[in-house]
Formats: sequence, C-alpha cells, structure tokens
Amino acid sequence: MQKIIFRILDETIAKTDNLCVFGLKPGRTLLEAYYYGTQKPFQVCELNVRKRNRIQKIILDDDELVLGAGDRKRLHCDYSPVNADNIDKIEWKSSDETIASVNSHGTLTCKSCGICKIWCIAENISAVCNCEVRPYLESLDVDLSDNSTDGLLYLEPMQEYELKIKVYPLNSIDRNYTITSSDYNIANIVGNKVLAKNTGTATIEIENISRRKKTSFVVKVSKTKGKFWKKLF
Repeated sequence: MQKIIFRILDETIAKTDNLCVFGLKPGRTLLEAYYYGTQKPFQVCELNVRKRNRIQKIILDDDELVLGAGDRKRLHCDYSPVNADNIDKIEWKSSDETIASVNSHGTLTCKSCGICKIWCIAENISAVCNCEVRPYLESLDVDLSDNSTDGLLYLEPMQEYELKIKVYPLNSIDRNYTITSSDYNIANIVGNKVLAKNTGTATIEIENISRRKKTSFVVKVSKTKGKFWKKLF
C-alpha cells in the first residue's frame, strides 16, 4: 500500500503527526494529502478550527440512591456553561447493567440487588451516582407465642408487652413499619411495646412503610389474665 503524507499549510492554526490533526487556534487553513515521493497533492480539504465551548462541569441531582428491585427513576443533570456546544454529547452509562440499566434519557431501571455506579458523561467530563438496589419486603410477622395460645394477646391493665416483629429479608428497602391500635384507651403503643390501659379488646395492626405488607392481632385486657392463664394452670 502506497504511503500517504499529510501537510497543513498554516501550522499556526493546526498541526498533524500524519495520523491525527490538532487544532491550535481559531482560523481556516488547508490540509493536503500527498503520495510519498510526489510533489502534487492528490487531495486538498479545508480545515476550520473553532474555539470550543464544551461542558466544564456536570452536577447530578442525586449522588447516592437506594432503590428497590423493579423500581424506575429518572435521573437529572445540570451542566455549565448552559450554552455549551456539546450538550448533544451527554450520555448515560451503568457500571453493571445486570443490577441497573440506564437509557439515553437518564431513566434508571433496577433489575437485581447489588451496588453499581451510574455515569453521566459529556466527552471528557463526567459525574457519578452510586446506586444500591435492595429487595422489597416479602413477609412481616409478629410472634406472640410466649403470651398466647389462640392468637390473642392477654394482658392486665398497666402491663407492658414488647412485640417480637420479624421482617424478611432483613435488608429490604421497605422494612420499617408502623404499629397502630384500634383503641388507645385500651391498648396504647409506645415504640415496639403494647401498654395495656383499661379492660376490653383492641386490634393492633403492624404495617410496613410502603403498605405492601401488614399483619394484625387482638389484645384482650382483663384483670384476671383470662383464658391464657387458665390453660396454663
């Protein structure tokens, strides 16, 4: 294959190493191509070197994200200068698309549990968001076995009972829960404890923060401990 030599007429505007052309300052000049050993160029093209106004900084609205498997979220970025000439070069990439993928508009789709990085890139400038994908709660249960034989919780007035609440999986994104009573004059809630106040029955409901899972039981407050103690003695 015949060797080709490139020559730039005004080397104050641009230069070449015979592989690439490098702009030096704004202006116009000519690029000539010669077959090695010849004096006349077989191809001439005009070079127009312009001053670039590239994106200098990218700022993401989220640097850290914790999402649930199956979630979708649109990521947004700000950049400067706002009149940059390479806005159309902005692209999004994921370090692990098996965990979370991202499309050209910055919409993130969480696929499986794990940790990955989401990059926003504009040529030689980038910003990153650390993304953790967690599972959603699968089960929410309460264990009353130490004070119940028939699913009811038996208490005396002014007696406290600390609930043993089980969540699975432990690292679920929506594992936090709220505890409510149908009648706070009979059974009040203090943290994870049921505080018996007056005789009667009340329903205690436990519901996770996303309202996807809940469980409930009935507490009976009486002065004689009721059916549970009769069965034991």
